[in-house]
Amino acid sequence: VGASGAIFGLMAYLTLTRPFKITQMPFLITMPVALATVVYAILVIPVLLAGQGQQFGNVAQTAHLGGLLGGSLMAFAMNYAQALKGLIIVIIVAILVIILPPLFI
Repeated sequence: VGASGAIFGLMAYLTLTRPFKITQMPFLITMPVALATVVYAILVIPVLLAGQGQQFGNVAQTAHLGGLLGGSLMAFAMNYAQALKGLIIVIIVAILVIILPPLFI
């Protein structure tokens, strides 16, 4: 997976166990880690599903998503109750991120 996949694994673990922790990664804008992770996933997953992964150049986005999956599995394995709460928060944040922007356009 590589170092970047490991970083995304840590990001997923942190997202599920402490979703409201404030971070500056990866956008250099201070925001809760759950929001940063959701925005990244919403931007990358549709591109990969459409088979357009080469748009990112030599960046292995599938490794990043693999890291997110691995970190999520570790969060559930190590602290199931907290990870489940974090997953509910992530789902709510994802719904808001998808629904709210069109309302302001």
